[in-house]
Amino acid sequence: MTPAPEVDSDRIALIKAAIQLAEGAHTRFNQRREIEWKVTIGAWTLLAAAAVFVTSDRVSNYGSILGATVAFFAYVRWMFAIWVANGKDKTERDYFLKQAKKGFGETASKEEDDDSRERQTIWGFLKDGSMMGQLLTTFGLLVCVGSIVYSSPSRSAVTDRTLQSFAESATKIANSAEGISTAAKTVAEQNGKDAVTEPRKSGKKRNQPR
Repeated sequence: MTPAPEVDSDRIALIKAAIQLAEGAHTRFNQRREIEWKVTIGAWTLLAAAAVFVTSDRVSNYGSILGATVAFFAYVRWMFAIWVANGKDKTERDYFLKQAKKGFGETASKEEDDDSRERQTIWGFLKDGSMMGQLLTTFGLLVCVGSIVYSSPSRSAVTDRTLQSFAESATKIANSAEGISTAAKTVAEQNGKDAVTEPRKSGKKRNQPR
């Protein structure tokens, strides 16, 4: 069994410094990932709100499609920049961790070196499950919101139908009120005739000989 190499105080100081630098890179990576997810969730929230409050008469066909396309590709470009910056921090973190391992007499594996080189390529970006999940979800929501907005009736059409419904209801109420008024007038006239006829009948009865 090979004995462990002796570690002097200078080497211990270098190992501690390497570990601190690795922790700093990892902290930056985590903070950037938090911002990435906050922006993504904010974009999803805006898309959900657009599906509820935006109607087809508030957007123009070509302008909205062009704006949505530009916004989506800007989002993809921003996500790629975030991914590259995260890759640099991960590479820096792994580098200093490897330096710490070397201080203990260990060596890095070939898989670690290959992984750090792939972090700067488009292929590596496309293979990142987290990034692809966010991008595909955002694209799917964008398509769904566009379909909902353009398939929904315009706000003016909804307003016209509402006003027409109110007008029909008002007409029915007016007709009902007119019918009630006519019926009440007929009843009143009939009651008036009865009131005039009744005294005459009573007078005739009194004038008859006994």
